[in-house]
Amino acid sequence: MNNVHALLSQCRRLGAEFRTTPEGKLQVRTPAPLPDQLQKTLEQRKAEVIAFLFQQNNVEPCPYLDENGLLIIPFEADEKYHWWAGGQSLRETLLELGATPDILARYVEQTVTVEQ
Repeated sequence: MNNVHALLSQCRRLGAEFRTTPEGKLQVRTPAPLPDQLQKTLEQRKAEVIAFLFQQNNVEPCPYLDENGLLIIPFEADEKYHWWAGGQSLRETLLELGATPDILARYVEQTVTVEQ
């Protein structure tokens, strides 16, 4: 299934309701569990689904961490997240998103103190 709209339509036919949070998370409510393959496809394409729902609802997208721990900052996100243009630091954004220490370490240079 290569079309996000078709994916959401298939889920909605099974009673699924989708909601995005301001933090860029996806919430799905269903009357019964979705078929395993459909659930797996949703998980794999979560970032695309979120972007589609934000666009559909005319909501400004927010930064988020994808399923692999990669920081995604949509260009359309609030300029405060545009670290490359004088916005807040990556560290501040990651802390705001609740990044784990290993994700923080991936993005933020750490100072190591060596005792002599």
